[in-house]
Amino acid sequence: MKFDTWEEGMALYKMYAHEVGFSVRTWTTHKDDQGVPVWKRFVCAREGWRKVATDEERIKPKRNFKLSRCGCEAMIGFKRQDDGKYEVARFVQSHTHQLISPSKRHLIKSKREVVS
Repeated sequence: MKFDTWEEGMALYKMYAHEVGFSVRTWTTHKDDQGVPVWKRFVCAREGWRKVATDEERIKPKRNFKLSRCGCEAMIGFKRQDDGKYEVARFVQSHTHQLISPSKRHLIKSKREVVS
């Protein structure tokens, strides 16, 4: 599947994520010398593991956050082709956690928008 811009691909993946029941975040971007993304990856918001705090970081008071990372591997990667369009280079569909129920999907962080 090809897109004119990576933003179009991201928008489609966010719609897919909302329908399935998970939140999306940007994971990594690799840019060329002109600053144009060569490839870009978006992952499930629960991808990876929480960073272990160092001794210095434990001294500073921090807010307690709900543990949200569980090592989920669901992701999509877009790569820029020679014609300047972005193609899906990698897609992992499986999740290692429960998905959000339809009644709570309107609360998904990646779907929220501020309306003025």
